[in-house]
Amino acid sequence: MTRLAGASLIAVTILAGCSSAGAVTGHAPQPSSALPATSSIDPHFDFGQTIVITDAGFRPRVLVSEMGKAVTWVNRSSKPASVDFDLHPVSSGPIQPGATFTWNPRHIESITYHSGTDPAWKARLQVNQNFEG
Repeated sequence: MTRLAGASLIAVTILAGCSSAGAVTGHAPQPSSALPATSSIDPHFDFGQTIVITDAGFRPRVLVSEMGKAVTWVNRSSKPASVDFDLHPVSSGPIQPGATFTWNPRHIESITYHSGTDPAWKARLQVNQNFEG
């Protein structure tokens, strides 16, 4: 499958809102000194393993990540934040500014989540098989 065809399939999957059940594990927030650059992440849709929490919400709002690779939420906001999955029992607990929360997806699935500190902040994580063909 070509990279373009794979990206199209991923986009269709996200728009359809598909989801599959899977084992869910979370990890406590961890401080991190190696934070990714906020400007390199598209605010609406991106591929990768990093989500940035800003004072305006989650960035990107839709992230397509790879199964088996840890996804990290980095709190770049000015106040504590949290990540709560909508249909899974995963909650980060408070993530202090500058700290991170890491979760390792074990299944292909579509996960919607919101901020426990600001429920209006909503986003989606689409977990797929690896991007390399």
